[in-house]
Amino acid sequence: MIKVNLREIEKGEVRLYGSVSPAELEIFDESLFSFPEDIQYDIEVTMTSGIVMAQGTLSTNAHCKCGRCLKEFDYKLDLRNIFHLYENPVSEEIDLTTDIREDIIIAFPQNIICGEDCKGLCPVCGEDRNVVDCGCKVEEPASEVWKALDALYK
Repeated sequence: MIKVNLREIEKGEVRLYGSVSPAELEIFDESLFSFPEDIQYDIEVTMTSGIVMAQGTLSTNAHCKCGRCLKEFDYKLDLRNIFHLYENPVSEEIDLTTDIREDIIIAFPQNIICGEDCKGLCPVCGEDRNVVDCGCKVEEPASEVWKALDALYK
């Protein structure tokens, strides 16, 4: 848990830094990625006119499988400008954990791939098309949805 006490902030800027495990942030391994390392954070927290401002950085490494070819690779997640405002906090303590978790989830790609040029697996034989040209003929299915509109151009 990454928490800050408001009484400390009233005295001046508070710097929070360290590491937190993915499990503490409720980020669990999936079939296509895992977080083998802790998440590093460095956050400055200040208060002005009753508004608490937290800004800083997060970084970690993820171990991933490409969504196209299933090749394993490491992915560096480096967030340099996280920023959160807490207006008129009601308790004496602010828990930053949920917001940090959301920052990581939002920054992580939806469809992570090993490279923009990844050709993926052949849908016919399953060979990795980055390694082998299997020679399978893959026909792109014509979309039935657009056939009526395509007919207008003929």
